[in-house]
Amino acid sequence: MADQSFWGAEMIEALKQEDMLGFKRPPCSETLNSLVLEANKDTGAVRMQFDAPQNFVSPRGTIQGGFVAAMIDEAIGIPVLIKSGGEYAPLTLDLSLTYIKPVLPGRVYGEGQIIRMGRSVAFLEAQLYDKSGALLVKATSTAKVGPTVE
Repeated sequence: MADQSFWGAEMIEALKQEDMLGFKRPPCSETLNSLVLEANKDTGAVRMQFDAPQNFVSPRGTIQGGFVAAMIDEAIGIPVLIKSGGEYAPLTLDLSLTYIKPVLPGRVYGEGQIIRMGRSVAFLEAQLYDKSGALLVKATSTAKVGPTVE
């Protein structure tokens, strides 16, 4: 994902306060400790990081699956906002996750892509990776595309 159409590291500090579209970060992004690292305005592809704290841990010592699903949902939906320039947001119709390896507390990375987006429906994919690059979770989603709400 590293080509000239991506916003690079110089934008990271600004993205902590406000996303690249000029919207304030929603409270859920703060809760998930998410940060957009790279975004391609042409395709909507996004690379993010999440810091999964100890208070997300299940009795098994891994990040509870609902928090993992929330991270994936964030990574899978942001590409619609990016590609549409903030005009449209996704409304998840279905979200299917495959948990490949346990997600442990600490930093994980998410990548989200648009497979196909029409005027009213988007088909999306996302993955979560650990810091070594091992695939932890993959997901697909179908979302209704509609105007953002301010």
